[in-house]
Amino acid sequence: MATAVHPDGFLGYVQGVGDRPESSQPVTYGSTADFGVGAFLLAGTELARLAR
Repeated sequence: MATAVHPDGFLGYVQGVGDRPESSQPVTYGSTADFGVGAFLLAGTELARLAR
């Protein structure tokens, strides 16, 4: 099974910043950006709240 979280903790498959979607294509396992990590952590927080 493929996963976006690397063994060293980096998050992959995150589209980079650009003026249009195709400016940062292709998105790969090695593609990362700061805002993607924040969104991932926010989603995890919301899932944890649902499990209470």
